[in-house]
Amino acid sequence: MVGINNNGSMAGSSAISGDVAVHATPWQHGVISDLGTLGGPNSTAPEAAPQPNARRQVAGASDTITPDPNGEDFCGFGTHLICLPFVSQKGALIALPTLGGNNGIASEVNNRGQVIGSSESTTQDPNCTAPTPELEPVIWEKGKAQQLPTPSGDLDGIAGAINDRGQAVGGTGNCSSELFVFPTHSVLWPGGQNGGVVNLGNLESTFFNVAFGSTIEVKWSDNRI
Repeated sequence: MVGINNNGSMAGSSAISGDVAVHATPWQHGVISDLGTLGGPNSTAPEAAPQPNARRQVAGASDTITPDPNGEDFCGFGTHLICLPFVSQKGALIALPTLGGNNGIASEVNNRGQVIGSSESTTQDPNCTAPTPELEPVIWEKGKAQQLPTPSGDLDGIAGAINDRGQAVGGTGNCSSELFVFPTHSVLWPGGQNGGVVNLGNLESTFFNVAFGSTIEVKWSDNRI
């Protein structure tokens, strides 16, 4: 279990019978449900997200039945299947579109139904040694994917949290020597796709900087933390 809303509904992941796979799982009034998958063996609700929302929607990622053409294990289950973002609606998983790439993950859904996460694009990332597309921060509204901006020089980004005002936070940076996107800048998207991006600063280090949570309203001053 990784999240609980103000109505006492909870969400997380649970192994299915036989411990052969993991499925995203909501709990309501002590009753557990299985959200299933998008065709593959596994699905998950991200551990850092406070879910479900007030509509009992859960965001996450699921295996499909299609092998990843680049051999990526994007969902992290060891299956090397294409991994797609989802949002649940009335107990069923709805796949969300990517930015043209194979894989994506939804991190959180707010009470307005806006979903935040990350998606691969169609552009190859020159900083990765393996053939890997750029990973971009995304907001989904009414089922449509919109890429969020990144600071100058950062080709990649992850969006991890969104509040009910549509303000989102995450981290941006570049691919490391392998496949991992290394977030060197904690960032705020104060107004979605068209609101620009704000570098939140760091504690005098660019080793690892990422913002994971956003409250009802985010305020900042001179980009200082």
